[in-house]
Amino acid sequence: MRARRQVVCNGIEISYLVDGRPNAPVVVVLIHGGSLDSGSWAEVLDELVEDHRAYAPEMRGHGRGSWTPTYSFDLLAEDVDGFVESLGLSEVALVGRSIGGAERIPDARVEVISVGHGIHEDAPERFLRALLAFLRR
Repeated sequence: MRARRQVVCNGIEISYLVDGRPNAPVVVVLIHGGSLDSGSWAEVLDELVEDHRAYAPEMRGHGRGSWTPTYSFDLLAEDVDGFVESLGLSEVALVGRSIGGAERIPDARVEVISVGHGIHEDAPERFLRALLAFLRR
């Protein structure tokens, strides 16, 4: 069952959605793009819950997350790494969209998937099929 929770890491509060099988073999962390929040991943979460555990955090300055005077890609990377560590997740698949692009995250624990701007709005079915095929391999 989907739940909204909060965690403090790197001195900020991160609100996040969590859903899916608690003991799933693959844990997915979905990083939203600029001017978006965790709700932008709702359709993807719906598809992942049967076979995966999925987290969709709201990053610094977005949604219910902490608003701070400073923002940077380095801080985004530190916040994502802190989020994963604070939840005790040892291996995750990071999926980043637009400025949330996971290629910026230096310590990705399993696989990194970067989604260009507009991909999952313009072709959600194709995106979901590709993502699920990737995660199930």
